[in-house]
Amino acid sequence: SQERFETGWLKGFTKSPTEHIIDDPSKPFTLRGVRGIVLDPSGAEMDGVVVEIRDEAGRIRGTKTNRKGAFKLGGVPKGTYKFKLTMNGFQSVVGDIVVSKKANKSDALKIVMKHGV
Repeated sequence: SQERFETGWLKGFTKSPTEHIIDDPSKPFTLRGVRGIVLDPSGAEMDGVVVEIRDEAGRIRGTKTNRKGAFKLGGVPKGTYKFKLTMNGFQSVVGDIVVSKKANKSDALKIVMKHGV
């Protein structure tokens, strides 16, 4: 069982044992659904990254990336979600996703996780 943040703006999200730096993209991502790919700085796909979203009621849903670095959370209703990507040894990435029917069908998250310190 992984440790979770108990308070603050990251409440409920998974906490990496080496979590010191959190990368926060400035603008929200607008997508039709919660899906994407996670890469390391060299462009290699990252297997096993914890991908979580939190809705406005505080409920957390999550998955992990596959060996191709891809992830998908199906059946996410329209709305605004906080997301967090976590992998031991890498900087976590936190931001906002707006799920909207107006978004381009082919749009997906593409995140590059930086090595931690």
